[in-house]
Amino acid sequence: MNRSIGSLSVVAAMASINLLTTQAAKAAGFTIDFDSLPSQGATYQSLDFATANGGSSTYQGVTFGSEFRVIGDDYRVGGPAPNPAFGLPHSGHYFLANGNTPNDNLILTTSLVLTEAWFGRNEYYGYGGGSSSVTVTALGSGGVALGSAAIALPDTFPYTGNIPGFSIGNGLPDPLVRLDTSSFLSLAGITGYRISRVETGPFGGDWIGDDFMFESPPLVNVPEPRSCLGLVGLGLLGLVSSLRPRMKNRD
Repeated sequence: MNRSIGSLSVVAAMASINLLTTQAAKAAGFTIDFDSLPSQGATYQSLDFATANGGSSTYQGVTFGSEFRVIGDDYRVGGPAPNPAFGLPHSGHYFLANGNTPNDNLILTTSLVLTEAWFGRNEYYGYGGGSSSVTVTALGSGGVALGSAAIALPDTFPYTGNIPGFSIGNGLPDPLVRLDTSSFLSLAGITGYRISRVETGPFGGDWIGDDFMFESPPLVNVPEPRSCLGLVGLGLLGLVSSLRPRMKNRD
């Protein structure tokens, strides 16, 4: 009888520990930083996503719409320096952009949960502008909106006039800001995301993004970590109880 209780206690404890370990691994997630695409171009190039990804629109379980582009940090619309760069990545040397037309309401298709992303304004010929805000909407089956998160994109270096000898302005790339989308973890049935923006004027509808962090969808009806720890404790207590008679017999 005691052996059965002890065995069951060990099984319960090990199962709870394994569940906690699995949950921790899922919570770690992964980040798409656009620097590791297999056929990435030079830092002065702008490529559509599929070209930069070896002919596929899907990377690490996320499918990017045909409008997305991957751009290097030395890409300049009006020519080489001193023309301003199109944008700054949050990390590495490459970033995502909504560079193709149409450039609004772009779609990511995935069941993964987007928990964080970084966005910023682009600089078109150095005249400042770019999108003033970005909204990410989590979509369910049939394109139903499940929830959304938005962020304003500051114009840190606005256009103030032309640089003597050049036909461009002096708007410089703006640092990216973090959009917290961790609220999407509470949503069920995610099938993708729609990224929309607010256009500030002609050539003012572009944004750049980087470091998209994803996690696996939460498991359904999984005990909370405190419950798991309670199961571990009960299992260990049962194991100790089953061993006590053996220790007394030895005495």
